[in-house]
Amino acid sequence: MRTQACRSLHPIHLFAFVCGLSLCFLFANSATARYAWSATASPSASALSIPAGGPSTTVATLERQSVGQSLQNLADKLADKLSSPPESDYDYTLKRSIDLLTSPAIWIAGILVCIALFFWFTYRTEIRSIIKNVEKLKIGEYLEVVRTTVQDIRSVFERGLAVDLLIRSDLSSVTSTANPMPDDFFVFIRYPIDKLGKTLDDPFISSPSELSPAWLRHLEMQLAMQEEKVRSSPHFDEEKPPKDFTEFRWTLFRVLVALGNYYGFVTLRTPPTDGPPVDIDSAFHFLRRAVALFPLRGEQMETTVGYAQLCMGAVAGLVSISLFDQNVPCTNLMERAIEYLKVAEENGIKDPKLYHLKAFLQFDLQRYDEAAATWKMAADKSQPPSSKMKYNEACAWAKWHKYSESLTALELAIEIFRRPGGNIDGFDPQKMATSLEEGPEFEPFRAGIPAAQNARSIRGRSFEEIVA
Repeated sequence: MRTQACRSLHPIHLFAFVCGLSLCFLFANSATARYAWSATASPSASALSIPAGGPSTTVATLERQSVGQSLQNLADKLADKLSSPPESDYDYTLKRSIDLLTSPAIWIAGILVCIALFFWFTYRTEIRSIIKNVEKLKIGEYLEVVRTTVQDIRSVFERGLAVDLLIRSDLSSVTSTANPMPDDFFVFIRYPIDKLGKTLDDPFISSPSELSPAWLRHLEMQLAMQEEKVRSSPHFDEEKPPKDFTEFRWTLFRVLVALGNYYGFVTLRTPPTDGPPVDIDSAFHFLRRAVALFPLRGEQMETTVGYAQLCMGAVAGLVSISLFDQNVPCTNLMERAIEYLKVAEENGIKDPKLYHLKAFLQFDLQRYDEAAATWKMAADKSQPPSSKMKYNEACAWAKWHKYSESLTALELAIEIFRRPGGNIDGFDPQKMATSLEEGPEFEPFRAGIPAAQNARSIRGRSFEEIVA
């Protein structure tokens, strides 16, 4: 890892050095030409002969010699022109082309253009990223943010990775002591998984007062610069990068996830009546950037790439559920949420909360058989066992008209609830199943439909016997 004392020559310094050297060469070339012209045009003092007669006689003699010499030169040039054939256009063009190609100024200008093109193609991503982020900043009340950001950008180019870790590993700050990160921001790292563990109702919250728009814009600018720094590092594609680089990569990943979750769960100031109540596009934007960092392995779930995909599924899923409850068409968003959750599962996330949300979306899409199987997986992975997951599985089987499977799952849900310590969250599956409002899926059993009335659980019990 490079240090401040032994960092390599910066490209900007090299470019300035080349430009300065070129200007010096042009100045020296121009001065030499002027000196050569003056030497040939002016006679030296030793070549002058001062006749005896004083200064006035000398001046008159020089004037006569100069006029006579000028007339002789003109006569010689005229004789040459008359004796030689006229110069063709081709010869003139060829002569001028040779003069241009052999001119030092043309070569120096070409070299400078090549250097400028080289720097553009090498650093065009950074330049475009800077321009793109600066365009997002407003002029006026955020002018101080622009000034501070320019200073931070300069520090990024002038310091090594070990020096400019603006985001510390403990996530206590992101830019500087002048821009401390509020403690409320840390909540959004685990907010989706904590919310899914409690309830799917009312997932959206208002913005904490400490997270101002100016602070968020400054954070976004810093993240863009640090992200480009990490992605352009030679350690990015290594299987075993240095420990400091890995820790910083995880830190940057977690902050991007937190920012994506902020936009995915903090309600807009003026939410639309028939659209998402949050900035879902910005949420996906930052979560995709977190996925692109692709941390190889994390000791905790929230430091893995699968967790960012789980967050994308949670944002899409909970937003679509909210729209579904308002009778707003959201089938495509539900399908996207299921795909995100599927990819998160493929990347190692086996949390029962993932399966619970996935099954809920499948249930709203009327894919009851898939929902029942997914809730069964959620129940199997829940520790301690969850009566709620088994109850949801029973509801899905009942909607799919698989009444025997429904009774078996309901029977096990009530059994888990009655065990010592089974009443964890106050969810009573027996009361839910017998309620007309909370358990409409079991209406076929209460209405006496023959297929449901004759169905039995794996232990041979009917609906009335199970809920009694």
